[in-house]
Amino acid sequence: MVLQEATFDAKVMLVEDDPDDAELICRIIDQFPLSVETVLQTSGADALAYLRSCRTEAEQFPELVLLDLNMSAMDGYEFLRLLRQNSDYSAIPVCVFTTSPDNAAVKKAYAFGANAVVSKVGSMEGMRRILGTILDFWFKSANRYYLD
Repeated sequence: MVLQEATFDAKVMLVEDDPDDAELICRIIDQFPLSVETVLQTSGADALAYLRSCRTEAEQFPELVLLDLNMSAMDGYEFLRLLRQNSDYSAIPVCVFTTSPDNAAVKKAYAFGANAVVSKVGSMEGMRRILGTILDFWFKSANRYYLD
C-alpha cells in the first residue's frame, strides 16, 4: 500500500507560546473551507529556525504568519524585526495577535513590519470569525506572493 502525501491549498505558520491559544487557533484553522497546513512554532527563535530550514531543505515557505505579540523568550517585535531583515522571507505577510488594548503597541507592531494587528478575543466563536476573515482575505481575496 502506498500512502499519498497530503496536499494543502495554503500554508500558515502559527507562532504562539500559549498551548491553549495554539490549540484553539489550530482547531479553528482545521475547520476552514480550504485545506490549510498549519506549522506551529512555540517561540520566535524556533520560527526563525524553521524559516531558515525551509530555505536549506527546499520546503515551501509559509504563505502567512500568525504571530503572538506577547511571547516570553523573544517577543513578537523582535521576531518581526529579524524576519523583515532577511531578504529570503521578509515579504511573508504577518498578522499579529495581541491581548493589549494599548494603541502604542499596535503602532509599534506596524512599525516593525506587521501587515495586520488583531486583538485576541476570549470566545471560540469570536476567534473563529476573526480567523475566518483573515484566512478569507489572505487565501481567497489577496494575490499571494510565493517565495522562491
